[in-house]
Amino acid sequence: MAKEELIKFFQEGMRRGFSIESLKEVLQKEGWPQDFILEAEVEIRNNMKLKSQTKPFKSLPETNHYDLSVKSKRPIGIVVISLIHWLIALSIIVQGILFTVSSSSFFSFFPSELLLTFSLGYLIISLVLSLLPILVGIGIWKGKIAWRTVAIVFGILFTLFGIFTVTTSGVIGITLLVISLYVVGYLLFSSQGKEYFKNGKH
Repeated sequence: MAKEELIKFFQEGMRRGFSIESLKEVLQKEGWPQDFILEAEVEIRNNMKLKSQTKPFKSLPETNHYDLSVKSKRPIGIVVISLIHWLIALSIIVQGILFTVSSSSFFSFFPSELLLTFSLGYLIISLVLSLLPILVGIGIWKGKIAWRTVAIVFGILFTLFGIFTVTTSGVIGITLLVISLYVVGYLLFSSQGKEYFKNGKH
């Protein structure tokens, strides 16, 4: 029974355009035994002579064992990159708040009205700057290819910045360099990442 269900899952997933390997990953993540998956895979490959499916597949049958919605599966790399951008946004906001709160101590020689204007201006600028990483994180999370491009461009810029500052910034420079290389490398070369953005909306 399990074998027949897995074979049906493979067949219907392939009708939707998913590769055998990507479907195997879904089953493995859902905890299906490896021998069951391999047995069904062998059966599918032996039946590849069947007529190609030309009609678009509308929906997959429900099952209690696993989620057949492959497009809803977010690779861990996508989750990590989204979180990185949201953490960057949070750090910008926190920095703006801390500067606004402590500015009266560091710039006590400024007139109070001028200091208040300067502090609020800095806070507003921080909030505006935080919007970009927030939007990039949301775009990556939803699989928007345009935001993938934006993330790659900024990742390359931060990589170059990290290379030039790694000798002067110490741990911060190294951390920035490692994070930037991870973001760029994953978005450019990860097969899971490419497939996630190719599948469209999530």
